Amino acid sequence: MESADMGNAVLVGADLTGANLRNANLEGADLRGANLYAALLDRVDLTKTVMKGALLDRASLIGSQLGGLDLRGLQMYEANLSGADLSGTGTKLNGTALSFADFSGAALQGVKLKGALLNITRLVGANLNIADMSGATLFGADLTGADLSGANLSGAMLIGANLSGADLRGADLSGAVLLLPFPEDASSDYYENLTGDALFVAIAETPVLRALYDPVILELNEVRLKPHLKDAQLNGVIHNLQTKWPDGFEIPPGAILFIE
Repeated sequence: MESADMGNAVLVGADLTGANLRNANLEGADLRGANLYAALLDRVDLTKTVMKGALLDRASLIGSQLGGLDLRGLQMYEANLSGADLSGTGTKLNGTALSFADFSGAALQGVKLKGALLNITRLVGANLNIADMSGATLFGADLTGADLSGANLSGAMLIGANLSGADLRGADLSGAVLLLPFPEDASSDYYENLTGDALFVAIAETPVLRALYDPVILELNEVRLKPHLKDAQLNGVIHNLQTKWPDGFEIPPGAILFIE
């Protein structure tokens, strides 16, 4: 079905598992509740496609256009949206399950991601200027070099996230969780030395508990979970006087203050 003309097609609840829809015309198509698991949707314009309730786990949407769509509540675990264009304040991804997805180089300016699950998601070099990510869970997310200028990250959980080189000028991180708490007098390898139920009991006493409500994180084995049990990395992050940090947070010496 590559390059197929499926304009205005009614595909409600259709099983399109693994379907090759690269470069297809889906203008006006109705994909509500469709199963698009591992489907290939690279370079497809989906801006006029109805996607409510679709399942897009492991789907490939490289370079596709999704700007202005209401994608609230969709499941897109491990989807590849690198280079995709989702920009615009009309794009709604509030509460969407996006863990392990790849948004490297994606355009996400102004997108609403409030309360979204972005655990261990790749957002390397993504443009998240003025995006609303308030209350989002970004445990272990890779935001290296991302543009987060003017973004709302208030109340977001960023333990284990890598923000090295990210642009945080004018960003709001008030109430965000950047540091992994340790019990009093615990050593730096406290979590590393825990195994089995003891590990999960310990992290359940921390803000990481939020990530454990995400089923794909709860299913991780210790080998894959432990590398993310650390403070957010802020080496080379750019900030300015308008950046709002959590109360009492000490800006690391490796951060770069931009004076305009």
